Amino acid sequence: MLYAEVAVNSTFSHRQTFSYSVPDGLDARVGHGAYVPFGRQTLQGVIVELHTTPVFSEPEKIRPIRSLISGDVLLDDDRMAVARWIADYYVAPIFDAIALMLPPGFERRPEVVIHPLVDSGEIDGLELSQRQRQALDALFDGGACDLESLRTRLPFAGADGALAQLERLSLIARTYRLARPAVAARNIEKASLAVAPDRAVALIAAAEPPKASRRAAVLERLVAKRQISVEEASRLAGSRANLERLVRANVI
Repeated sequence: MLYAEVAVNSTFSHRQTFSYSVPDGLDARVGHGAYVPFGRQTLQGVIVELHTTPVFSEPEKIRPIRSLISGDVLLDDDRMAVARWIADYYVAPIFDAIALMLPPGFERRPEVVIHPLVDSGEIDGLELSQRQRQALDALFDGGACDLESLRTRLPFAGADGALAQLERLSLIARTYRLARPAVAARNIEKASLAVAPDRAVALIAAAEPPKASRRAAVLERLVAKRQISVEEASRLAGSRANLERLVRANVI
């Protein structure tokens, strides 16, 4: 039996790795990303070592790696050595040190995807409880889906128990994937001149300190650049309120 020491990306910082068995047929290598059971969750981790004797647990208490995140190794031997040196030298959690060298987006939350392993035509011949049948019907209606979406399709709470029973009966399977990154459009408010540049130059020349000269600084920047962010304009004006005076005067 082959065992893996895995640096787990949990909410609690751990300096140690955790031992997992490597299922038969899984081509696990040092540097691979993996999905591993961690308490009642499935989390991401990175394989740090492979050997025939588990380090931190007795063999009978060790759970298997669920799957690899991809077929590609995330860290080569040199980067893994640097990450372990960082963790040792700075007394840092091992995953935090490894995360410095991981590709962007790796630390997204894993999603559980549920797949039916039987056809809808086979369901009538199965001895199932009402909840088990409803869970399978939901999968047949909508196809394989992530666990959170499946829960919203079911007419009862506590779907995990029914799904665990179906998994033990080999009627469904779970796979794992990284959640899509949360990306949203970002709006940036801009400031530009509402008067001709020569009019702005005249206002700059007529400005008197202190507040008028700050507003003049905004106009000087806009004459030079035509458009700047409102954040930058407020900083030059000394405050957003001071900037708004230029807006009310129809200067910007």
